[in-house]
Amino acid sequence: MNGPRRLIGSRAALGLGGVLALGAILAWAAPAAAHALLVSSDPARDTSLASAPATILLTFTEAADPRLSTVTVLDSAGRAHGPTRPSAVAGHPDELSLAPGKLADGVYTVSWRTVSSVDGHLAAGSFAFSVGVAPPTGPALAAGAQVASQPLSVAAAHFVLYLGLLVLLGATLVAAFLALVLGAALLRLSLLAWLVAAVGTVALGAAQAANAGAGLFDLPGTSLGAGLLLRALTLLAAGACLLAARRAWGAGRQRPALLLGALSTAAALLADAILSHAGAGGWLAVLIQWFHLLAVGAWLGGLPALLLELGACTPRERATVAWRFARLATVGIGAVALTGILRAVTELVSPADLVTTGFGQLLVVKSLLLVVLAGLGALNHFRHAPAAGDSLTGLVRTARAEMVVAVVVLLVSSQLGNLVPPAEAGATGSPTPTLTASGHDFGTSVRLRLTVSPGVVGLDTFTAVVADYDTGSPVRAAGVHLHFTLPARPDVGASDLDLKASPTLGTFSASGSNLSIEGTWQVTALVQAGLASVEVPLSLSVHPAPPVVDVDRVPGNPTIYTVHLVAGDTVQVYLDPDKPGVPNDLHATYFDAQGDGLAVTAITATVAAAGGSPATVVLQTLDPGHVVGKLADPIGPQAITFTGTAPDGTVLHAHLTIAPGS
Repeated sequence: MNGPRRLIGSRAALGLGGVLALGAILAWAAPAAAHALLVSSDPARDTSLASAPATILLTFTEAADPRLSTVTVLDSAGRAHGPTRPSAVAGHPDELSLAPGKLADGVYTVSWRTVSSVDGHLAAGSFAFSVGVAPPTGPALAAGAQVASQPLSVAAAHFVLYLGLLVLLGATLVAAFLALVLGAALLRLSLLAWLVAAVGTVALGAAQAANAGAGLFDLPGTSLGAGLLLRALTLLAAGACLLAARRAWGAGRQRPALLLGALSTAAALLADAILSHAGAGGWLAVLIQWFHLLAVGAWLGGLPALLLELGACTPRERATVAWRFARLATVGIGAVALTGILRAVTELVSPADLVTTGFGQLLVVKSLLLVVLAGLGALNHFRHAPAAGDSLTGLVRTARAEMVVAVVVLLVSSQLGNLVPPAEAGATGSPTPTLTASGHDFGTSVRLRLTVSPGVVGLDTFTAVVADYDTGSPVRAAGVHLHFTLPARPDVGASDLDLKASPTLGTFSASGSNLSIEGTWQVTALVQAGLASVEVPLSLSVHPAPPVVDVDRVPGNPTIYTVHLVAGDTVQVYLDPDKPGVPNDLHATYFDAQGDGLAVTAITATVAAAGGSPATVVLQTLDPGHVVGKLADPIGPQAITFTGTAPDGTVLHAHLTIAPGS
């Protein structure tokens, strides 16, 4: 008779299969959103306001934890304005608000980072709006998008948790209902599975806390802390039942405790379903996900326990136990298929998502693996289980293969939990382009040229022309998806823009304020063509939009330049005598929105001639908010920058160029 160690199979084979599977999933992993994603905002994305907003209101797909989330308002130079910790909105758990303080005219980026109160996943994104700056003309603005990338530590911890819980459920079910001999090896397997689940629970809590920028001891009072407590309580209940079964083992009264252990494990899986994607879809989605996990646990999680039990049985007992498990596995296969289909229907927008999104592609891989498992299960059900009384060779070999494939399925499922479902992600006469970037995909199948107009910080029109790499012929595609990141500023969330096909074949266009901060942006252009989709990496360097400056020229007098600042405040700048090649006094006077003098303090200034480096101007205060400095023989355009602090603490920045005598 084959012993339990022989029946469990080769550790080397299982380890190699797990390592290869993990490598495949890590290679597949890509940034994705999850899962408190931005639905709308006030001010809305890409809008131009006449005056600065007093409050910024963000609405998400699900509740975001305000204690772990951040919202940062940045100007076009990347400087933060106001607080970064948002406030909850009473009666609206899916909304966060922030008071940014006084904002000058210009373009502003709202960079947000949320931790979902439902599944604990981190999401991030950004959008821009402008104050006192008109948007460009061109096509209608495309809807914004956002991304969220969960670290691999979260997926790895979830894999360990899944492995422990599913094997624990399968072992306790086999021991409570199917086993005839009920050897002590089943109890040891259950205890080991519980220990693995406990390690996975702690690791998942630590990984989620680190991802949210917090520590384990920072979690009490947060949604992540509540989720960790729920997982821990159900797991502790299962552990208590296993200890009770261990004490009752010698007296033969262990089955009731094992049954309670199975129920407690089922409760732990219910907690996982509540804290997953399904938690945002209501109780029906939670129940479907829960039944899916229960079916997987009864079918695949029970395989190790089955092999241990068969190893301790007589030939007659083996046939009975094998046939019982075969019927349970058949029910499990059917339940997994049905609940999987129901979940896919709610998570996908259309069948095309199966090939055009990372979530859909990974779902296809999982489905194919489950088909393989179903085939192996059918082989055991119809051929090997009926012959178990005579020989276990076929059943053992097939069960080993099932366990290896099951490990891969768990890895895929763990990574799926890190990706956002497509249903949740929901959310010609152009000006002359002034910024362009060209590139091609890694396989040199297409060339892409991206033009940006007007090509400065703020609202721009993006036009992509896609052509065959060899022939130069226009490429037919469903669209072009642009993904923007600013490597120099990791605190600024990534953003996305979908370019729509224009009447001209191979040309795609949309407008957006994705280039909202000066600097060098990395842009990934995804040419969406089904299985032939390709990515083209690009780089764009942008500069701030020109400031709003009024120029007042009166013959015989210095020209006065009025730079518009925040909330109607201004600064008037002029040179005296306003002549090139001679010493000039540089004057700056600040005014509030009513035209009264504004007592700005800590005023500094720099000046740079064309092609030169900025030099500090020594300033003398004449009156509160009125300063003067000396420029030595300025010739040609002078780039001048003023910085000062308003009475309410707002830092005011003014940029302008003055050509003496112009």
